[in-house]
Amino acid sequence: MRYTPELHALTFIATATALMWIPYTIARTMTQGMMKTFANPEAGFPGDPPWAQRARRAHANAIENLTVLPRSS
Repeated sequence: MRYTPELHALTFIATATALMWIPYTIARTMTQGMMKTFANPEAGFPGDPPWAQRARRAHANAIENLTVLPRSS
């Protein structure tokens, strides 16, 4: 199998998407502590910093848009 530019880009984007959860999880851990980080987010804890909220939304968007479409012949 040839490593085409498209496959290279897909690999890069998939890797970046897989690592995007780390910054906002660290931010939540630093502001709320370990136990509240893994608790129910609907429990009424204080929110994340604005940049961490944006990072979480960007990660969700990247996951939704990371699809592999069938190749048309």
